[in-house]
Amino acid sequence: MKLSIFNTLRAAAYAVAAGLFVTAAVGCNSSSSNDKSLSVSDRSVILDGEGGSQKISVSANGVSWIATAADSWVKVTPQSGTGDSFVVVSAEANNTAEMRTSSITFEAPGVSPVVVSVLQNEGSGSSVSGSGYEVKSVMFAYYGDGLNTGGKLANVAVCLFNQVPNETTGKFQSYPLKVVELVTSVPFSDDYETACKSVLGHSYKTSKTDKEYTINIANSYYANMISESNTDEKAVVSAELTVSEFQSNGTVKVSYNVTFEDKSTMSGVFESDKVFLADYSRAADSTLGSDISPVFTSATATIYEMGKVKECALALVDFTGPTSDGQDVLALGIYTDYADLTTLDLSGTYPCIADNADLVPNTFIPGALQDTDDGKKVKLIPTIYYHSTPKGVTAYAVPHSGSVVFAKSGEKYDVTFNFKDGNGFAISGKCTVSISASAGKLGTSSASPYSVKVADFARKSDFGVAKLPSVKFERL
Repeated sequence: MKLSIFNTLRAAAYAVAAGLFVTAAVGCNSSSSNDKSLSVSDRSVILDGEGGSQKISVSANGVSWIATAADSWVKVTPQSGTGDSFVVVSAEANNTAEMRTSSITFEAPGVSPVVVSVLQNEGSGSSVSGSGYEVKSVMFAYYGDGLNTGGKLANVAVCLFNQVPNETTGKFQSYPLKVVELVTSVPFSDDYETACKSVLGHSYKTSKTDKEYTINIANSYYANMISESNTDEKAVVSAELTVSEFQSNGTVKVSYNVTFEDKSTMSGVFESDKVFLADYSRAADSTLGSDISPVFTSATATIYEMGKVKECALALVDFTGPTSDGQDVLALGIYTDYADLTTLDLSGTYPCIADNADLVPNTFIPGALQDTDDGKKVKLIPTIYYHSTPKGVTAYAVPHSGSVVFAKSGEKYDVTFNFKDGNGFAISGKCTVSISASAGKLGTSSASPYSVKVADFARKSDFGVAKLPSVKFERL
């Protein structure tokens, strides 16, 4: 796909933007001191809109059990048993255009009940057919020159949602979250608000070429985010869109008529006194909105042997400096000469090689952010700058260019760093610090650079890893 940035940002902005889908499941296994137990093979069941069924196994030790569905459209067969068995969960056809949820409770004397959540998709052809879902909010999402037109066009996606996001945080409340995203081309502006406002007062039709006031069908789509890990998508094959100016009553009217790859359609008119704006043109691995010059007062370093690679070693250098509300940290990962494992000398100039992931002595590559499995923390991989407070990390930036210079001066190092993040903002400064260096070996639990930089992250919103302060979410 030509516009690969769109897929990356959609996953950040939408799939994680919804609040977690809370099922009724309370646990799969339970047991008591008398060895009685009751469990099931699946804690959740997803059924087709036409009906469908799914078999799950029941494991019961020393008990007889009964199964009760919370809603009449859900069936479980058989409804009772003794010992291990199989049951079939089925549902009547869903004749609505909305997904529906229910649950089945398995109970037995002397053990805790087990609850299985049941989710059924929309009925056949009703996911977006006819009037489709009810559009409850519209967002203009600015992607800059996402189609690489050399600064001639900007891309603003007109996003039709089935929910209204929180006006302060930008967070959607629950799953399923549905969106039709129509990627329009407008005259280029590097100001997100100007580009978004230029969508007003124009009509758009799909086009396979990049022209003003058209819809790029290669990157327009429909998504039904059923849960955090389950999303159905459909490509747009044709669309017509008209966005009015603000009318005399203070509202904007959005008219749409969309056909999808499965020949289903969606059409309607949405009118509101508000349109939400989001700026996704910036690099997602930095929250900086201006140049910064953090002050570092101390540093530690560990130099690691890179297994069988005898050309270079990896030095992890942590610079820290206190601030009024916490501390600034630069977690620097640089490739040094292999001999530095013995000399523990960091002297040298280390440029960033962002486009080269090979191990090259006397260089460094950009770091990264990764969500942890529990979804409550963020793993910070060197090289990365971040600001840490008791409440968590509130700012971060991954250097994409620049260099750092270590000049030994007696027992200390004069360190000069001059980096730029993916948006062109500088992280620069000088410090003179004593660096206590030691040798380590990668692969040990206490020495892995991929686990030493974990911090609670202050999630003001769920746009991606966190809502970037530079991402504006406003009423138009």
